[in-house]
Amino acid sequence: MKICVCRDVSDGLLRDAVRCGRTVEDVIAATGAGSDCGACEGALARIAQAAFTERVVLRSPATAKAA
Repeated sequence: MKICVCRDVSDGLLRDAVRCGRTVEDVIAATGAGSDCGACEGALARIAQAAFTERVVLRSPATAKAA
C-alpha cells in the first residue's frame, strides 16, 4: 500500500528498512517520504513504531547470541 503518494513510498519499504536496523529518520531521508505535503506523517510514525517493535521482539537475548 502506498503511504507517501508524493514520493511513491510503500508501507512494505518502510517496514523492511526499519526491520533491517535503519532508523525511521534514515528511511525518510533516503525515500523523501513525509517531506512534501506531510499528509503521510502519521502513517509513517505508526508503521515505523510497529516495525521497530517487531524488530525488538524478534531480537530477544537468545536470538541475539545466536546471530
